[in-house]
Amino acid sequence: MRWILFSLLLLVSMVIDGGNLLNVVAIGQWHVKPAVLITVLVFSTLNSPGKSGIACAFATGFAVDIAGAVMGPHMLCYGIIGSVLARFKRALSLRRFPHQMLMVFLTFLAAEFPAYLLSVFKTGEKYPHIFSFLLLSGAYSAIAAPFIWLILRGLWPRLLFRSMGRSRYSR
Repeated sequence: MRWILFSLLLLVSMVIDGGNLLNVVAIGQWHVKPAVLITVLVFSTLNSPGKSGIACAFATGFAVDIAGAVMGPHMLCYGIIGSVLARFKRALSLRRFPHQMLMVFLTFLAAEFPAYLLSVFKTGEKYPHIFSFLLLSGAYSAIAAPFIWLILRGLWPRLLFRSMGRSRYSR
C-alpha cells in the first residue's frame, strides 16, 4: 500500500466531505449531504490486501474526526466496522451497483449511529431528529456511492504496490 497516496486521497475526500463543496447538492432543511468518506471506507477496506484494510479503516475514521467536531468516536467506530468488513471481504462481492449501495448504506448506519452515541456521551449535546437525519444521509450516501466507487476503482491500482516477482527481502 502506498500510504502517502492514500493519505492524499483521504485529504481530498476530507476536504470534499467537511468543506462547503457538498452544500451545492445538500437537500432538505437539515442540509443532508452524501458522505464521501464512508464510501472510501467500504472501498478501501474491501480492496486492500491483507490487514491494510483495517489500517485504512482507522485512517478513514481519523479523517472523519478531523473534518468533524469531536475527536475519537468515528475513528473507533470506523475501525471496528472496517475490521468486520476486512474479515468478511471474501464473502462480499460488490461488483454490482445495488450491492455497493446497500453495503454503503448499512455501513453508514452501523458506523454513524454508535459514533453519534459516543459523541453524545462525550459532549452531552443531543440532536433532535437524529434518526431521520441518519437515514436520509445514509440513503444519499448510498445513491452517490456508485459514482465515487467508479472514481476509486480508477485510482486504486496506483495506490497498491505492484508485484515484481520476488521481493528483495524474500529469500
